[in-house]
Amino acid sequence: MECLLHFSSPDDLFNFFMKLRSVLALPETGGGEEEQFHLEPMSHLGMYVRRCILAFNLLSFEGVCHLLTSLGTYSTSNSDYAPGEDDFHNGSEFSENEDMNFDAAMFEKNVSEYETGTSAGESTLFHLSVPRPLHRLVKGLEGFDPDTFVGRFEAAVLCLGIMHSHFGHFRQALENKDTSCLSQTVAAICELLSEIGISSTTGIFGLPYSLGTNTGMGTSLSTQQQLLVLLKRLFKDAERVDERYLGAFCRLAFAKFNLKPSTIPRFSLQLAGASFLLRATSWELYGSAPLARVNALIHASCYADAASSEDLSLAYVKLIQHLAVSKGYKEAFIALKLAEEKFFCFSKSRIQILKLQLLHERALHRGHLKLAQQVCDELGVLGSSIMGVDMDLKTETSLRHARTLLAANQFSQAATVANSLFCTCYKFNNQVGNASVLLLLAEIYKKSGNAVMGLPYALASLSFCQSFNLDLLEASATLTLAELWLSLGPNHTKRALSLVHRTLPMILGHGGLELCARANIAVAKCYLSDHGFSVSEDPNSVLDPLKQAVDDLQPLEYNELAAEAFYLMAIVYNKLGMMEEREDAASSFKKHIESLEHPQGVDDPLVQGL
Repeated sequence: MECLLHFSSPDDLFNFFMKLRSVLALPETGGGEEEQFHLEPMSHLGMYVRRCILAFNLLSFEGVCHLLTSLGTYSTSNSDYAPGEDDFHNGSEFSENEDMNFDAAMFEKNVSEYETGTSAGESTLFHLSVPRPLHRLVKGLEGFDPDTFVGRFEAAVLCLGIMHSHFGHFRQALENKDTSCLSQTVAAICELLSEIGISSTTGIFGLPYSLGTNTGMGTSLSTQQQLLVLLKRLFKDAERVDERYLGAFCRLAFAKFNLKPSTIPRFSLQLAGASFLLRATSWELYGSAPLARVNALIHASCYADAASSEDLSLAYVKLIQHLAVSKGYKEAFIALKLAEEKFFCFSKSRIQILKLQLLHERALHRGHLKLAQQVCDELGVLGSSIMGVDMDLKTETSLRHARTLLAANQFSQAATVANSLFCTCYKFNNQVGNASVLLLLAEIYKKSGNAVMGLPYALASLSFCQSFNLDLLEASATLTLAELWLSLGPNHTKRALSLVHRTLPMILGHGGLELCARANIAVAKCYLSDHGFSVSEDPNSVLDPLKQAVDDLQPLEYNELAAEAFYLMAIVYNKLGMMEEREDAASSFKKHIESLEHPQGVDDPLVQGL
C-alpha cells in the first residue's frame, strides 16, 4: 500500500511495470551485488503478473491516467489500515483485533465492479479481473453465478480454470480435484471452443476418448473434433454426478454440434457432386476417357456420403464402363458384383442396365449370337412402352440389335433397323445417336463388301462428330473411313494410312482396347497392302502393331478380331521365313476361329436367370 501512495504521475506507473517485468526475466549469470526475486513465467503467480503487464500495455494514455486516479482514490480511502514502514522492517504482524479485512459491503461492491466493469475505473479494472466475456460465460453455465457463489475457494478455483482455458492452457485447466468445478471448467472450455475457437488446441488433451477409436488423442485433431471429445467427457461426468444443468448444457451443445457434422449443407454437397457427374458425361462425349474417369472417381470418393443413390450408382456405372473398355471384362464383372451388392434394391437401376450391356458385348465378342440377342431383348424390356420415354435406353437397344444382326451377317436386316433408328434419332434431335447410327451403317456396308456405299455414311458421321465436338467418336469414324478406303484396293493405301496416322494420337490416348486394336490392325494392313513396302526390310512396322493388337484383344475375348490379327501375323512370318512362329500364329488363328464357331460360356453364372 505504501508503494501505491508514491504513484504521482504516469511515469511512476510505467517504471513500476518495467520493474515488474524484470521479475519475470531469467536471472543473469555471474555474481550480482543483490539477489533479486524471480518468478517462473508459467507458474500461477507468473501468469497473473504477465496478465497484469499485458493489460497495462494495452491501455491508452487516458486509461493510464484513469488508472492512476483510481489507485489514488483506492489507496486514500483504505489508508487507515495500511501498516507503517517500521512495521514491515521490524517484521511485526497484525494482531487479531486489528481491522485486517476490508469492509464486507465495500469488498462485495469492489468485486462486483471489477467483474462487471461498471465502476469508474472500468477500462482499468476490467483487465485486472476476470475478462468480461469469461464472466458472462461463467454466469451462463445451464445454475452457477460467481457473484452469489457461497464457496469463495471454489469460485477462485473455477475462475482459475477458466482463465487457463482462456489462455489456451487446457491441461492446467483440467488439473482440478473439485468435481463440480472441474465439470464447470470443462463446460467453459467447450463454450470457448464452440464460440471463440482456439487455434492451438491440437493434441493437448490427455483423454481416453478419440473419434471412434481407443488410441487416445496423441494425434492432431481439429478444434471441432476436440470439442466433440470434450462434450462426450462432460456428458459422462454430468451423468455420473447427477448434474442436471450440465446434462442439459451437453444435450444442447450436441444438438448445435450436429447442426454443424459439416460446414457445407447436404444439398450443396449433392449439387457439387452432381457437377462432377456432369463433367464426366461431358468428357465422355468429347472422348476424353481419363478425364471422364477422374470426375466419376472424385464423385464416388468425395461425395458418396451426401450423394443420392441414383447419382452414386451413375458414378459406379461410369467407372465400371471404363474398366470394361480399358481393362477387360474380368475386372469389370468383379466391380459389377460389388455394385450389385451395394444397390441390390434397384432391380431396374443403371447397374442392371450396365450388366446387360456388358453381357451383350462379351457375347458378341465370343460369337455367342443367340445369347447376345436374348440379352438385347432383356434390355428392351426395361424401357417404357410409351413413345418418347426412355429414349436413351430404346436407342441403345436398337443399336445393339443391329450390331447383333451384323455379327450374324444379316446385312439387310441390320441396315433396316439402323435406318429406322436414324429416323427416330433425327425426330427427337439426338445428334449423338445420329452420328453413331451413321457410323454403324458405314460398318454394315464395309462388312458386306460394298465399301463404295459405306463411304457417304462414314463422311456424314464424321461431319456430325466435327459439328458437335465428339472427338473420340470422330476418331472412330475416321478409322472406319480409312478401312473403307483400304478395302477399295492398293491404290488407296496411302490415303488410308494417312487417315489412320492422323487419328492415332486420339485413339491411343483416349480410346479403349477394342479401338486401339482396330487401329493397330489397320496400320499393319496398310503396310501389307502397299506395293512399295518390303516386310523383310522393316518387319517391326507390321509385327509390333499386330502384337499390341493381340495383347489388347485378349482381355476382351474378341475372337473375330484376334483371329484377323493372328492371320496377318502368320502371313508376315511366312514372308520372313520364320516357320515356327508362322505355325504358332496359324494355330492361334485356328483356335479363335473354332471359339467363334463354337462359343463357350453358356453355363456362365452371370447369365443365369435371363
